Amino acid sequence: MRNIFLLTFTTFIFNAYSATPNWSLNPASFQFQMTVSSRVSIRCNDLNNRTVLVGAFVNGVCRGLDSNHVLVSGYYNTYITVYSDVQTGENVVFKLYDPSTDIIYDVLDTITFENNKNISSSVYPYLFMSNYRPELISLSQDKLYKTLKKDTKIADLSTIDKYNNTFTYSIVSNTNNNDSYFYITGNSLYLNKDLIADTITKLKVLIQTDDMNGCTYDSLFKFTILNDDPPPTGLVANDSIIVEHMPIGTLAKKLIAIDLSPTDQFTYELVPGPGSEGNSKFQINGDQLVVNSDLEYDVARVYPIRIKITDIAKNSKEVSISIVLKEIVYYLKTTDSSINEHVEIGTVAKVLEVQDVAYGGSQYTFSFKNGTGVNDNFRYIINGNKLLVNTDIEYDSSDVHSIQIQITNSAGNHIEQSFKIKIKEIINTNLPLKANNLVTPNGDGINDVFEIFNNEMYGDFKLTIFDDNGYETNTFNNEHNTLNKYSNTWNGTSDKGIKLSTGVYYYYFSTLNGDRFFKGSIYLLQP
Repeated sequence: MRNIFLLTFTTFIFNAYSATPNWSLNPASFQFQMTVSSRVSIRCNDLNNRTVLVGAFVNGVCRGLDSNHVLVSGYYNTYITVYSDVQTGENVVFKLYDPSTDIIYDVLDTITFENNKNISSSVYPYLFMSNYRPELISLSQDKLYKTLKKDTKIADLSTIDKYNNTFTYSIVSNTNNNDSYFYITGNSLYLNKDLIADTITKLKVLIQTDDMNGCTYDSLFKFTILNDDPPPTGLVANDSIIVEHMPIGTLAKKLIAIDLSPTDQFTYELVPGPGSEGNSKFQINGDQLVVNSDLEYDVARVYPIRIKITDIAKNSKEVSISIVLKEIVYYLKTTDSSINEHVEIGTVAKVLEVQDVAYGGSQYTFSFKNGTGVNDNFRYIINGNKLLVNTDIEYDSSDVHSIQIQITNSAGNHIEQSFKIKIKEIINTNLPLKANNLVTPNGDGINDVFEIFNNEMYGDFKLTIFDDNGYETNTFNNEHNTLNKYSNTWNGTSDKGIKLSTGVYYYYFSTLNGDRFFKGSIYLLQP
């Protein structure tokens, strides 16, 4: 009967697994045995089917065969009997054959044979594993800093595993975590956004490691965010000076925070507190403190302002500054001017330039202002900052013009100022020379000399005087000696110092090359 049982058993193994590896044994040829109650885990999956074949081997010789055939708690367990000719000491290894994939797996753990030993039970079966599951994922750090930028590597990932040493990592999506803050490349964890502007102080992410053999392990990591961004300490140039009555919207101060971080960004806001009495007169647009009300020097000369500075990391600092008013003081520069008579209409008589001792950045407009003693505004027009001739100007009509204008700055303030335009006579040889033709050198101060009016404008002219016989009595010539230039000094005496007699004399007044000249007569009446 024993031989028949063995034959039937051997035939059963061969028929059931005719497509399997050629694993077979004859239990009757061994003296000793032990049993192992086990469960099969292939690629970290506990199998719930009956098809996987389990083989026990000693030195490559099959010592036991069985398949998952007992259902326990939803999984099929195997009870394999291992045979041996020695009571103890042989090292037993196991193999798994999965016919669904036609793959043979080596079981990682081995068992030392002991006769009549029962290893494990159906409740706590021994686990035949093709590979170990990863046991732990570790990170190189768990603290982050607010100054870290997007794409910064924040940690290295590593896995503890008894068998494998090659792993991949991925983020397991979870709505309760902060998945969007991270990404993984290789075995490194990176930031997916800047932290500096974020108010979050804790981050968590679920990371999975995969041993490339079907086993994974998930671990939840938590990070504490430390604010390492230095807070602002104040403003550059706390106080500022502006001119009274500047238009609403005028820049009162450019706000520049002092901060040790070279790349920080800031927001500014007006806040109540000590030193905020002037806040209502201003508003903040971005990084500009601008005028929001009319400011009068005589009402208040200093406006205290309190400003809160907040950097991108939400650090803040409140500072008090002062806006100091300057009274408007300005005037027209180099007021008096001069032009020639008979210039063309549209000629610039004067460029209107303003000297502003309080505020040099204003723009000005000019207009005429009539007043007492102002008679000549009508002769001119104003175009921008230029006073232009608007009528023919005659020296003989008036040699000085009185002008008064109003100057208005960009704040709407204005002043009035008067000035003179001096008219210079021009040389016109088509007209008689403007000079007296009677000389009475009697010392009474009237017609004592031959006087050429506006003599200074005839700088290159020479004067020759003749008697009625055509003899030259006097020559005033600046060709070689500028001291001999005629300067309204002829009093009836010749070049030789001889007193000339009463009578008619003639003059010839010309340029040195003779291209322009005047001629006429002088009556000399000696005392």
